Amino acid sequence: MHLYKALDKQTLVILTPAFPANESPEETVWLPAQQALVRALNRQYPDVEVVLLSFEFPLQRKEYLWHGNTVIPFGGGNRGRGHNWRVWVQVFNTLRRLQRTRKVTGLLSFWWAECAFVGSLFARTHGLPHYCWLCGQDARAGNRFVKRLRPRPGELVAMSDFLQRSFAQHYGIRPAHLIPDAIDTSLFAPFTGPRDIDLMAAGGLSPLKQFDTFVELVQQVKAARGAVHAVLCGGGLEEEKLRRQSVSLGLTSGLQMTGYLPQAEVLALMQRTKVFLHTSSYEGFGNVCIEALYAGAHVISFTQPMDAAIPHWHIVKTKAEMLEKALALLNDNGNDYTPVLPFDMNDTARSFMQLFESSSTTSQC
Repeated sequence: MHLYKALDKQTLVILTPAFPANESPEETVWLPAQQALVRALNRQYPDVEVVLLSFEFPLQRKEYLWHGNTVIPFGGGNRGRGHNWRVWVQVFNTLRRLQRTRKVTGLLSFWWAECAFVGSLFARTHGLPHYCWLCGQDARAGNRFVKRLRPRPGELVAMSDFLQRSFAQHYGIRPAHLIPDAIDTSLFAPFTGPRDIDLMAAGGLSPLKQFDTFVELVQQVKAARGAVHAVLCGGGLEEEKLRRQSVSLGLTSGLQMTGYLPQAEVLALMQRTKVFLHTSSYEGFGNVCIEALYAGAHVISFTQPMDAAIPHWHIVKTKAEMLEKALALLNDNGNDYTPVLPFDMNDTARSFMQLFESSSTTSQC
């Protein structure tokens, strides 16, 4: 059955590389911040229909509903350039169909990559506003999609101060808007239990995240304190390598590697955590960091997304400094574990809709 509804209301179209295939807890690992933004848009703007076009994943091609939102998957599966062009043409045609059958208020793309390439091109040729949320890797040097279609400053929305500067440095284009990453506080269950996890990290286990540094630091904290209770949540390319490293450093009883977990379980572990370590060498924002802050943990990272200081978020430059700060926090029996909420996703949703409400294609220059 066709999922479109004959609704007399505005439609916001979101273009994303991936999206959950269903509403099960296991699917919450897919782009949790973007999921939270869609739910916040639903809460704050119930009269706005949200339609999501998912380029690569899930692999299915049948439209479906996700928490009442229509998702149209194209099943690209990252299968290469020739296949990508076919997906882009299909997305372009779907956008035409949506514009004919809907009151499309505008397009929102995640990352300046294929989604923004198609979204911006369609918006420019069909008189619609388009915004792209720069989320991290797209602001680094070597983004071929910037050469394919040079973005206008007015359609770029940086997730952090760092990304705003990084994009300007690499491409000579300063994003005109800044809307920070944020969290959905409703995802956190009430917590009154013990804070019994010393160190925690979470994310996709890729080389960029440097989780080998986390394992090293766990071993060093154990050596300094005699014992440690650490948790590493996530799966990915380096999972087996990290498990071998953990065994070689004698951490079989001190470090728990959970693999992929539903988001609710990760948040529950954060609420038991004293210090959350973020060892990534590059990060647009790091949604797990603000989740950990709201869970009450202290965060230590090598990257600083926002210029203004955020309580309980400690920035260091080296592994030695990270170890020193972690030990200081763990040895402080009077530490404050009050939850910190730097940015609420409800505010982020309102900021995006305000852009669309005030935008026109002629003003995006």
